[in-house]
Amino acid sequence: ETSIGKSAFSGHKKLKKKISFDASTPLTKIEDHFFFECSSLAEIIIHSSVKIIGNGYFEDCSAMERIVIPSSVTSFGASCSSLIELNIHSVKSIGEYVLL
Repeated sequence: ETSIGKSAFSGHKKLKKKISFDASTPLTKIEDHFFFECSSLAEIIIHSSVKIIGNGYFEDCSAMERIVIPSSVTSFGASCSSLIELNIHSVKSIGEYVLL
């Protein structure tokens, strides 16, 4: 399992508008509160190496409009209230309060 710790980018209000995890980023798990309170982040595209997305991943990301989740993700616990578009493919488990 390859992961980056909990709250790794939490509170970084000046992160780019769009972040894409691609094949050169071999993450298998995205920990809880990874982008918590990243208020400039509008779009995230996650690569197919990711299997688990932790709780509160996008929580309080007030500019977040679009998230693309590949079919490799089997567990999704993230939450975000500002979403306009959410593409989910083969998720087996979705946490509570995901779209608050």
